[in-house]
Amino acid sequence: MLKDAFAPFAKDTPELVGGLATWLAGWKGPDRSFLGGRYITANWDVEDLVERKDEIVKENLLKTNLTGKFGEEYHK
Repeated sequence: MLKDAFAPFAKDTPELVGGLATWLAGWKGPDRSFLGGRYITANWDVEDLVERKDEIVKENLLKTNLTGKFGEEYHK
């Protein structure tokens, strides 16, 4: 499911992705809800993410925004 051009950068293993999914869904441990609606990658250190929680939330990091003007008046 990966384009050949991206293969050299694909370092995530199924185990790593599964481990992150398990950590995100976990009911024990640190609060992970601050990551909701944000983009992360499986090879990031989750302890580092938790340590940087205040920075991530305050600076609204790890998000992508799509903005525009919508409605008929803009599409004539």
